[in-house]
Amino acid sequence: MIIKDKDAHAWSEIWIEEEKSWVRFDPTVFVAPLRIELGGDVYFQFSDEEILQGRAGDDYLAAYEQSWAYQLIGRTRLVIDMLSTRWNYFLLSYDRQGQISFFKDLGLGEIDIKYLALLSLIIVLLFVAWLRWTGRDKKSRSDIEKSYDKLLELLKKHGIDKKV
Repeated sequence: MIIKDKDAHAWSEIWIEEEKSWVRFDPTVFVAPLRIELGGDVYFQFSDEEILQGRAGDDYLAAYEQSWAYQLIGRTRLVIDMLSTRWNYFLLSYDRQGQISFFKDLGLGEIDIKYLALLSLIIVLLFVAWLRWTGRDKKSRSDIEKSYDKLLELLKKHGIDKKV
């Protein structure tokens, strides 16, 4: 179950002087009951005119689940949320045993920390070499800057050098 801000509901307690006690108070009592029943995602998909039709909550749910928004966006958000949850679980549960399992899955078994450090260094060096080779580490220059550089080179060939 995914609970978002727009599904939030709150109760508070207020002090009633006459009763000399705390009394539970629902500050969201003025929220449409249908919004609470359907949840924010479903409720806000309908226009005011559709809400005023006064259908039962199940009718609204059925209409929402058949809409393109639910079919496309709703299910996509569920998949993204599932992937995010799995990623978070992986990161939060990644401990020494998780490292051993990860390297075992790669076919490396238990790897010594020295070899792991060496492997990491080699990967970083290869990545930096790849960046240099592809030119991706250089700042991308605009067409105007490139034209300006060509102009300076042309002027320098003719004996006119830019003073710094």
